[in-house]
Amino acid sequence: MAPCSGCYYCSTHGGACVHKDDMADILQKMIDADVIVLASPVYFYSISAQLKAVIDRTVARWLEVKNKEFYYITTMADEEKASADTTLTCFRGYADCVEGAVEKGVLVASGVYEPGAVRNTSAMAQAYEMGRHVPWPCNRQPGGMLWAQLHQNLQNLTRKYCSGGCGAERINSPSGTAAL
Repeated sequence: MAPCSGCYYCSTHGGACVHKDDMADILQKMIDADVIVLASPVYFYSISAQLKAVIDRTVARWLEVKNKEFYYITTMADEEKASADTTLTCFRGYADCVEGAVEKGVLVASGVYEPGAVRNTSAMAQAYEMGRHVPWPCNRQPGGMLWAQLHQNLQNLTRKYCSGGCGAERINSPSGTAAL
């Protein structure tokens, strides 16, 4: 996905972006979602470039992204939870631009550097429990199915953290109302 070029083509073309990639679909899912989960590994005390590109590219239709519940998830090698503070500030900075945004949960998985290391931490259970409290209809399946998917995405995020991959993924929830 291309980063925003700041050309404002979108402002004169009904929110369409000059870059023709997956962002139009992702942005529509964000607009349609009740819940947005922002997740990123901590890269030099900030979010990944890929997630930053997603956030910046919402400028095309940013006023349509409103009334969302936000959950934040980050993974990092550092054991000191305060090392995630600026990453969480980036998440919250985006949410501050969303009319009607409500922060519902934060998960920091620290001390996870090696692929799969998050599996052996309390973060997996915390993610599952956090998801059990997502209100219906978003969480249509008993037992937190949406967050069981998040469980898997948290594992994938840890693998990507090591390989330098993308920190933004989409969750295809049963109701289609969550984006990551």
